[in-house]
Amino acid sequence: MNQHKIFWRKPDQGKPPSRNTFNTDFSPALPELTTNSRSFSLLRDTLLITGIPTVEGARTPKEDAIGLLMLAAEVEHALMVQYLYAAQSLRGAAARTVAHIAVQEMGHLITLQNILLSLTGVSDDGIPTLIHLGRDNLRRHSDINPLTFSLEKITHTTLGKFVVIERPEEISDPELRRRVSALEAEAVAAGDKLHPVFALYAAIRWLFQPSDEVTGELDQNVDLGFRPGWHLTEQDFVSAEIIDRFASTATEWHSIPSLIVAKAHNNSEALAAIDAITAQGEGILGVSDSHFAKYVELLDSFESGGVRVKSLPRTPYVIEQTTPEDLFPTEITNNYTRLWAHLFNLQYELLLVDIAWAISQANDNPARTAMIDISVDGMNKVIQPLSNDMTERVLDNKNPMKAGPPYGLTNEFMPSSIAEFRIRFDSLLSRQATLFEQIHLAPEFSMDTVGNIRLSDIIQQNDARTPYLPIPI
Repeated sequence: MNQHKIFWRKPDQGKPPSRNTFNTDFSPALPELTTNSRSFSLLRDTLLITGIPTVEGARTPKEDAIGLLMLAAEVEHALMVQYLYAAQSLRGAAARTVAHIAVQEMGHLITLQNILLSLTGVSDDGIPTLIHLGRDNLRRHSDINPLTFSLEKITHTTLGKFVVIERPEEISDPELRRRVSALEAEAVAAGDKLHPVFALYAAIRWLFQPSDEVTGELDQNVDLGFRPGWHLTEQDFVSAEIIDRFASTATEWHSIPSLIVAKAHNNSEALAAIDAITAQGEGILGVSDSHFAKYVELLDSFESGGVRVKSLPRTPYVIEQTTPEDLFPTEITNNYTRLWAHLFNLQYELLLVDIAWAISQANDNPARTAMIDISVDGMNKVIQPLSNDMTERVLDNKNPMKAGPPYGLTNEFMPSSIAEFRIRFDSLLSRQATLFEQIHLAPEFSMDTVGNIRLSDIIQQNDARTPYLPIPI
């Protein structure tokens, strides 16, 4: 599944093809809508432009669902990181608001792992067959993305982009609709192409509907171009015993306020989880405290001069990491800062592997609780302080501009066996030791009090992790 391509197919102009004769040669026109229920013109127009995402070559709704869930996980991961970086440019309540939205995106990412678990089960190793915490493999190479991955400080345009991609399918207030349209035009003028997240989740939701009939309050039906009869059945889910043994809960992730971490044993629970994610992001189904609403409120404050912004470079990176998707990245060239940027990237990747190893353990295994706690500590005691430090380190030797956390990945795929986990941990920790040595040898280190503290924090994290690593091969 990792190599499957996401294809955004356009709705068929004529009679929808049957499940067995489905083709992907579509006209860009749509049939007239006859429903008298809630208007869904924006969803219709969006699907007309973008098409409906599907996994190219998927032979069953289950294969389609797995690929789209992986894409959704990458979207949530990418948004989480972009929001975290944007929060670095803020102070006070505004910074806390954006950072909290990023944490909620992490909950969405974990919930998607739960749904993937419910479809793919566990391997012969006794760990989940598929954990997808990646960011760029499917999303970056998909024809349509909500937002090109770029790390940017808060500006009017940046906030506008966040508003547009988090926007709900329907906005009842005409003035707000006009404002969102103007924000989209502003982003387009700046060179960005934006696509609301709801188009992807609409496609996923269709797969989990039990039939073509409208389910709940969302008007999704074949008139919008969704493939008729293309739904998962209860037989596509693994046993409840496996799901309950490995699925994450909000409680074990420290029950951060409004953190959504939902299980899915069947179609209805999967739909409820998907609807909870979209409601928290877009504000549908009566949810007023949504990401969309919070970003609109923050934009109001920004426009009235109530938000102070710290200068940060756009998409800082070190040349050895994966080439940035952003066309306007900023290279970190100061030799000492580059070492810390590499160390930050390594801690970021190590955090993802920590999370994957944590949720690979059954919930009756004490190692699971320990590794989740280690992962949360990694976010709060390693990644966040290093992020703060990176905004104070010199970008290059030619000007006083500061750097920023690069969030670069060298390998975003999670191990699929216990042996692979051990190899991955050993590789990351070996690279870490090399970086430690290089930092210690740098002439700047002797005067770097903060750097000494950070290395000590990482060593404590290493010591906490060691007892719970896979047994060496």
